[in-house]
Amino acid sequence: MAWTRACELRHYAALRDHLNSGTDGDGRRASCRAFGLLRPDPSVRNKNEIAYTLELYPEARDYLDVYQRHGLLSDKMLLGHSIHLEQREIDTLAETGARPVFCPTSNLFLGSGLFDDAGLRSKGIVNAIATDIGAGTSYSMLQTLNEGYKILQLRGPELHPFRAFHWITRGNAVALGLEDKIGTLDEGTEADIVVLDSRATEAMALRMERASTLAEELFVLQMLGDDRAIDEVYVAGKPQKGKAPAVPQPAPARTRKRLLPEKGPRPDLTCEPGRKLRSHPGRASRDPG
Repeated sequence: MAWTRACELRHYAALRDHLNSGTDGDGRRASCRAFGLLRPDPSVRNKNEIAYTLELYPEARDYLDVYQRHGLLSDKMLLGHSIHLEQREIDTLAETGARPVFCPTSNLFLGSGLFDDAGLRSKGIVNAIATDIGAGTSYSMLQTLNEGYKILQLRGPELHPFRAFHWITRGNAVALGLEDKIGTLDEGTEADIVVLDSRATEAMALRMERASTLAEELFVLQMLGDDRAIDEVYVAGKPQKGKAPAVPQPAPARTRKRLLPEKGPRPDLTCEPGRKLRSHPGRASRDPG
């Protein structure tokens, strides 16, 4: 469930995958339709899971068809992972408006595969991006962008900072069907705001010394940011987190004190003919005589 306004509560039904939820698809469909629910559900996460699902549902043409046969696909369906998709499944997503959800930290942790963001978008499919509670390794959307960037570097094309920050704000709002309420600073929308500090850590501050554009600053946050970069948080305009303390600056390097006076004649340390060298206390004299 998620609050969107002080007097409005939106509901989400978290449907488990076919391996854990049984075969009562009609019951799930009736419940979701009765309450107008948004439905997040795992989809085509790894090939072994797909093969076993098709053993359990031999009448299904593919993994996604199990949902489709029970009328669960619509623009309110959020399908986590969506990696190993057949062409028919991609066409079905485009036709029904169901939303794939990119879960990069989970995909890397499980070794699931590489999400085809560009390929799906080229078909007019709206993709969301999320942390994934079950197998994700961070709740931070900044860290999620970090890992997503690496996956898309392998799969292509790369994740530009402008698109990255659009994705976790307005992009996700569009995927949820809430673009008229959240994901924007337009007048009349809900004031859910996060203020980020691009110099939150010493490493970020050092990198920021070479950042000269907004894209470069956002890239610092995208790749090096985490919860420490969250400076202020507002929900419905009300502050939830105050300004973070300043990052302590490293102390200046300490200089070694000079052992000799800065001014005045230096002592004569040369040994004149016939002059004995004084021995250090506790040491034998170097003059045998």
